[in-house]
Amino acid sequence: MQLGADASVDITDLIGYTRFLTNTRDNTSAFAAADIKGLLNKKQGELQTFLLSNLMHDWKENTLQGAGSGLLNLVASTNTLTFPTGLLTLDRLELNYTGDTNGFVRADIIKHEAIDEALANTENDSAIVGSKSAPIAYVRDGKIYLDPIPDESITGGAKVWCTTLVTDLSATADEPVFVKPFHDILALEAAIEWLESRDKYNKAATLKERAQKRKFELLEFYANREQEDQPTIIPKVRNFD
Repeated sequence: MQLGADASVDITDLIGYTRFLTNTRDNTSAFAAADIKGLLNKKQGELQTFLLSNLMHDWKENTLQGAGSGLLNLVASTNTLTFPTGLLTLDRLELNYTGDTNGFVRADIIKHEAIDEALANTENDSAIVGSKSAPIAYVRDGKIYLDPIPDESITGGAKVWCTTLVTDLSATADEPVFVKPFHDILALEAAIEWLESRDKYNKAATLKERAQKRKFELLEFYANREQEDQPTIIPKVRNFD
């Protein structure tokens, strides 16, 4: 069983490293590749959520995948948009009620309980508090609600910036979406879950400590990736005594 290639850190390497951590390299049937791959993908999704909950902006600005944008259609007399596939966070929404070139305006995304007016008062496509020049939107039941309601259908009338669930690792050369020096976190986390399922808690506890340390190192990396040391001027102290 190969521990890992020397030029990359892809799913084959991670499967090998997970077996190395669980001491199953000589008995691959004890920890099937399909099971490892499933755990690696589970842990990648969990790690993405961990990063988002701790430093949302830095993760989304630096990630290789999972932070995107796209166009949705506005439908006349319909006040909802369907979530983009795999949506995790809705970051920004712009609407174009007219279809005019450069006709987009930013929608203010708010919580629906912050709207004092009655949300049900939309008879005849009546606006609640928003306007076409200053629309609002809120999220509920897996949908994005718009105010005011579009009065005409506009293809690509809604521009969405969002965070989506990262794509599962599948092909041999697939790599995790975060920076390569921290790819080992997925193998550590997968190994921990397998070891705990086999009641090997002492070994799992050791790896858990390592994984936690690596996760916070990853947080620190993204949090400081775009920062530069600021120059400081230290005044010279003179003694006039």
